[in-house]
Amino acid sequence: MYAIAAPLVATAAEHCPTELAYVSCDEINNLAYFVAESASTPGAFNVVGLDVLTGETHCNCRAAEVGRACWHCALV
Repeated sequence: MYAIAAPLVATAAEHCPTELAYVSCDEINNLAYFVAESASTPGAFNVVGLDVLTGETHCNCRAAEVGRACWHCALV
């Protein structure tokens, strides 16, 4: 799970939850999945996973993959 830092709040404030689309829920592993269009790769989508029991999130966007703040996770 990523801690919410000041840059994350500022980045998330520039986006809205409607930019994320619910995809599915894995009831066995308690995970919900969302997608958002990639701003850096045309035609690609970023996938956000939410553990509904712990609240932990993971995203495959470029920022999250290198340990930077991710607005997708902040909005989930």
